[in-house]
Amino acid sequence: LLGFSFSNRYWMLLIWAVPYGLGAGSVDASINNYVALHYASRHMSWLHCMWGIGASAGPHIMSWVLSGGRSWSAGYQTVAVIQIVLTALLFLSLPLWKIKQIPQEKRAGKALSLRKIVAIPGAKAVMSAFFCYCALEQTAGLWASTYLVRHLGLAEETAASLASLFYIGITGGRFVSGFLTFKLNDTNMIRLGEAIIISGIAIMVLPFGEMAAMAGLVLVGIGCAPNCFAKGDEDMTALRAACNVLSDEDPLLKTTYIRALNELHLQVMGTIQLEILEETLKTRFALNASFTKPAVIYRETLAQ
Repeated sequence: LLGFSFSNRYWMLLIWAVPYGLGAGSVDASINNYVALHYASRHMSWLHCMWGIGASAGPHIMSWVLSGGRSWSAGYQTVAVIQIVLTALLFLSLPLWKIKQIPQEKRAGKALSLRKIVAIPGAKAVMSAFFCYCALEQTAGLWASTYLVRHLGLAEETAASLASLFYIGITGGRFVSGFLTFKLNDTNMIRLGEAIIISGIAIMVLPFGEMAAMAGLVLVGIGCAPNCFAKGDEDMTALRAACNVLSDEDPLLKTTYIRALNELHLQVMGTIQLEILEETLKTRFALNASFTKPAVIYRETLAQ
């Protein structure tokens, strides 16, 4: 953004957009990955609630700078200074990002290639759904003001400020979603979000007037809140916790979680132990788990 503020040619904006995109993508991917691996869905919602605060505040900062008689470059410089301060705080907080030491025998193998990731059952459907979600979010964020101007006849200045209602809806929705996850599972959260989005779109399209259109825009933002960040792994989390308890009690039972595949691998001493394990999970932990046919890791035979 600091580079944007000093750009006076279009090609300069294109050049500065490259490190801007790389930096934003790296931070987004790394923080999302860290929270997904170490925390629950509600923490992911609250994390992106903070993003919503920034996305909502940015246009107001630019408006404040422009209303003071300064140029758009000064607005970019102001936001750039804020981001530099946040970056410094992020580096200072690195010691707090403690990495849990995992025993060597419980560590997963090498990271999967993109081809193997796509081959995971359900991966294509998830990617398609995420593509649709991104299309909805970007369309609402970029074209809301244009819709308000052309469909409702609002002034451009008014429509530009009202377009931030979408991000306000996302911010508030993700904050509330974090608490709703205590009562609703991820599947229900996604269904609730979809219902709210459909309601918001209907209110915006139907001729109910300006106030209804603004309310619909907020509802679309609220509905987007839980649809992107639900993790859907409660059953696996409960199964891992139960197997870890049993593994501590029985040294012959070893567990390894393959995070990339969302699979739990067990080392047992035969099919009888596996049957006992299924019954124990059902009676003691109320988990109806089933396991695939076991395979022999290695076979020892007497030498000739």
